[in-house]
Amino acid sequence: MRPNKFLRYLLLKGLTREKSGGEMLANSNCLVGTAILCVATRCLLAVVVGWQMKMTTDT
Repeated sequence: MRPNKFLRYLLLKGLTREKSGGEMLANSNCLVGTAILCVATRCLLAVVVGWQMKMTTDT
């Protein structure tokens, strides 16, 4: 499953569910957590790729 499809699925799941106050809060927390995880993963990937590039240019 591609990340974009998964995010869309999460959004749809959150939107189609019945909205009580607590659930809306939980959904927003889940989305924020997912967004943070996504950004963190991208940063990690960028660091790893950058480090590998540096290693290959040094040798």
